[in-house]
Amino acid sequence: MYKESYYNFKCNFEDGNMMLYNSKTGAVAVIEKEHVKEISDVLETQIDSKFTGVLYTQGFLTDDSEDELAYIRRRYDNVHSSQKTIKVVMMPAEFCNLACPYCFIYNYRNKIMRQEVFDNVVSYIEKKLKDADEKRTVLISWYGGEPLLMKNQIITFMDLLRGRLHSRAELKGSIITNGYYLDFDVFSKLYENKVTTFQITFDGDQEFHDTTRMLKDGRGGTFDVLINNIKTIKQQASEDMKFDFLIRINFMKNTYTSVYGLIDKLNSIIGGDRRFFIYVRPVYNYHTCRPDNDEITGDVFSIREGLKVQTELSLYIQKISESYNPVMSLQNYLPMPATRWCSEDGEASIIVGYDGSIYFCDTMVGDEKFCVGHLEADGTISITEEDNRWRTSVFEMDNIGKCLKCKCLPTCMGGCKRERIYLKNPTPCLYNESDILEFMRTFYENEYCNTTCQV
Repeated sequence: MYKESYYNFKCNFEDGNMMLYNSKTGAVAVIEKEHVKEISDVLETQIDSKFTGVLYTQGFLTDDSEDELAYIRRRYDNVHSSQKTIKVVMMPAEFCNLACPYCFIYNYRNKIMRQEVFDNVVSYIEKKLKDADEKRTVLISWYGGEPLLMKNQIITFMDLLRGRLHSRAELKGSIITNGYYLDFDVFSKLYENKVTTFQITFDGDQEFHDTTRMLKDGRGGTFDVLINNIKTIKQQASEDMKFDFLIRINFMKNTYTSVYGLIDKLNSIIGGDRRFFIYVRPVYNYHTCRPDNDEITGDVFSIREGLKVQTELSLYIQKISESYNPVMSLQNYLPMPATRWCSEDGEASIIVGYDGSIYFCDTMVGDEKFCVGHLEADGTISITEEDNRWRTSVFEMDNIGKCLKCKCLPTCMGGCKRERIYLKNPTPCLYNESDILEFMRTFYENEYCNTTCQV
């Protein structure tokens, strides 16, 4: 026997059609008016119908004995406790060559990673692999500050680790950089040493970017350097090189209109090369102690305003790309199921500061009261009481109660642990159930007439 999924959303329209969305599976269906009553009856009373099978397959119906919340928790626990991927986020330079006024990494200690910390990370990884009964993945993510201020040390470390791991584990690397030092020579050396995911950031067109992303020494903006680096990498990277090059565009109230022109410019450079991907994100008002942030508060979006503009810009990116598919635009409107809110929320994931101090959130690196331990020479971590709060499953936290009853839970998995632990926020929501219904209406009005998405 079946029952209707608790995680169904239904939206009825004036033309008689109905739209279904299930947050647990990500399934979406637009039901034409002649079938609405029958499908509603199937969902509500589980009468036998020709639609029963597809409704069950897509998750709108589920077994009447299934505990859907327990399923969602198992999905989270499987990732949270997994040791298959050993992830280390490394902060080789806790300072930057830029002076972006909204940067939330504000506790820079202006230090570079000591060689002994690089060595201790290798010991930590080898200790993790020592008793492994299956081949694992080692993911090294480089972050900062600006990690490429230590580009030679990064390349040397990845080359050493690649040799040490050999066939015992698959080595993967990623880097988030402001892009200023990412010329083709650096790119190719990183790629040769297993760094295959890259991310750089723009702030609107050249006028706005060069205002917010100025070099710290006052020598001016960085826009032309980034554009030239992208052009060179696109031109010189051979077709058999497999990598992901993410181009993030930050926007604020005073810059988002300029983003359209930047998207056009970038699209003309990367063409249909699917190794390059453009995406946009609003600048939010992160809690920081930086006094200069007050100067830009008026230009920072609220969460809901930012999401609205993000959707509009994301749709524009998709529509001008050679691979535009109206059905795929669903993901620009509706959140998809997730296993966890943050990629650092896992027992096999750590963030390492320049001195070997350990953190679980990159916004807190450099603030000793948020340090959860220290990486020792033998690869062990001496932990503090703070460690236990971060390693706790989000489902075990005292203030998770409201989220367990929310139909959005499969897509946000309780939201940001930082807010939940330190800001005591029991509902760190980017969106809620009424927002989901509004997203569905917007998709139907903007996209449905141009595509077919039917049961």
